[in-house]
Amino acid sequence: MSSRTLAALCASLCFTPAGARDSIPTLDEIVVTATRIPQARGEVLADVRVLGQETIATAGQASITDLLQSQPGIEIVANGGLGQPTSVLLGGYSGSQTLVLVEGFRVGSATLGMTPLDQFLPTGFERIEVLRGAGSHLYGADAMGGVLQFFAPRGEGKPRMHASAGLGDWSTRRFDAGLRGGVDNLSFALDAGRLLSDGMDATNANSPFGNPDADGFRHDHLLLSGGLALNPEHHLDLVGFRTQGRSAYDDGPGAHNTHSEVTQELLGLTLRSRLSDHWDSQLRAGLSQDDSRFFGSFGNSKYKTDQHQYAWQNDWRLGDSRVQAILDRLEQSVSGSAAYTTRERDNTGLVLSGQTQQGVHAFEVTWRHDHNSQFGDQDTGALGYAWLGMPGWRLSARLATAFRAPSLNDLYFNDPVWNMFGNPNLDPEESFSREIALQGSLAGGSLRLSCHDDRVTDLILWQYDPNTGISTPDNVNKARLTGCGIQYSVQVAGWLGRIGFDWQRAEDEATHQDLPWRSPRRLTLAAQRSFNAWELGAEVTASDKRYNDAANTQRLSGYTLVTLNAAYRLAPEWRIEGRLANALNQDYELVHGYNTPERNLFVTLRYQPR
Repeated sequence: MSSRTLAALCASLCFTPAGARDSIPTLDEIVVTATRIPQARGEVLADVRVLGQETIATAGQASITDLLQSQPGIEIVANGGLGQPTSVLLGGYSGSQTLVLVEGFRVGSATLGMTPLDQFLPTGFERIEVLRGAGSHLYGADAMGGVLQFFAPRGEGKPRMHASAGLGDWSTRRFDAGLRGGVDNLSFALDAGRLLSDGMDATNANSPFGNPDADGFRHDHLLLSGGLALNPEHHLDLVGFRTQGRSAYDDGPGAHNTHSEVTQELLGLTLRSRLSDHWDSQLRAGLSQDDSRFFGSFGNSKYKTDQHQYAWQNDWRLGDSRVQAILDRLEQSVSGSAAYTTRERDNTGLVLSGQTQQGVHAFEVTWRHDHNSQFGDQDTGALGYAWLGMPGWRLSARLATAFRAPSLNDLYFNDPVWNMFGNPNLDPEESFSREIALQGSLAGGSLRLSCHDDRVTDLILWQYDPNTGISTPDNVNKARLTGCGIQYSVQVAGWLGRIGFDWQRAEDEATHQDLPWRSPRRLTLAAQRSFNAWELGAEVTASDKRYNDAANTQRLSGYTLVTLNAAYRLAPEWRIEGRLANALNQDYELVHGYNTPERNLFVTLRYQPR
């Protein structure tokens, strides 16, 4: 990725219609994930980015991780194309150190200790919030690098149906339909769809498990949300979510019909109550399930996770101050092919939080205590300060601690065939982070500058003992994650543009080597303009060289991805959309031995009543 290439791309985007999507983030934009309550961005100190309905609705063939890859501060590690194992790295943290929520409820696998985002498609969701930085002081375990939260749409007004159908390369087909509306004190939104693709070959000749065949993907999804106003003070909300994917994968030359089947399900209820003019309360209960089955050349396996979740949240407004108290409980159980020595664990958490503004000074403090049946007690917290002395600007500093609980595979996996055994004496991974940021309005746009310095201890690593032939995990590593970033969004004369640049160093403190798959420099650009019946846009993601291994002996080349978007309104309720991904046909790898999609086109016909 040369400086000349980047300069040319910057220039082209400055003068070419392109696709930034949604509006400029402002301090008045409402977000939820930063504090677990709806608040303006100007009232919270954490870094939160929102992917809105326009971005999601016009994603075409893009996956959730494709959309996230074009955002500042987010990197993707993928073992192939659609449906292949994928991780999201926030601020240099690994995929297992990022918490994923749907409407406030955890989803994912307790055996792997992460959420299979490769099985998520953006269709149906109204928005996605990305909290970058420590979030354990609010959400407990696993929110070391941040939180991804998906929100379902809310129905209102006369019931209306919407639908879309799309076709693209690799015989990719997508069909979606939904119904949204409200009747009296009841609101509802239902979205369902299917995506089918013959797929590309996930592996190349550099992979020891390579098999030159197409690895197809089938995905079905259902998203349901509803609301019932019991009376002016009490509202009952329902969310239901189901996604089922079948992905072919390679596990060796000549392997046939090797594939995985992954089902994610969630059912959640929330009772929201206004107990007084100054007191809001929520009661939440939910069950999420992950059912993963693998059919490979070396045998079949299956793993299932159940997560029962409960929370009681209270929020008080006292003048210019807010006080929050939350009690939550998580009960996890697993079953499957492996002979786990322990199949259940539970966690109870207590959160106390306060925010206040005194003149030009704003303060935020949060403390959380977790009691876990496996590792005992864990305390986390966050302390923040902001100076608001310049109108439209905010200078802030923040300290936070976070942790990741060992997965149940880390703790209790028991497989004498492969000589892999968990370690029940593992401690949680822990982090201490420091961040400073400047955010405000500049030349009609929104600017954010930030720098962070994170120390991570007790990193869990599986190690092979050549003397015994046994693999087992242990707390062995320490890491330091440092970096700075700039984000700027502006709208001028009908043009909407965004630029982001990130510099980072993710270092193993014992070896002083770079952590794998972290790029030291990344640039993201986007722009969009609508005129008459047209909407045209483009996005650019440029990533520097990075390493594929902990020893830093295998380097992955840098890459520049360009995505072009176009939409034309055929009639008030009909429009046709096109998305050309990897327009420059860049040949690159995110993981050594695994292919990434070449240039590909997807066209969608959409019906959306006004």
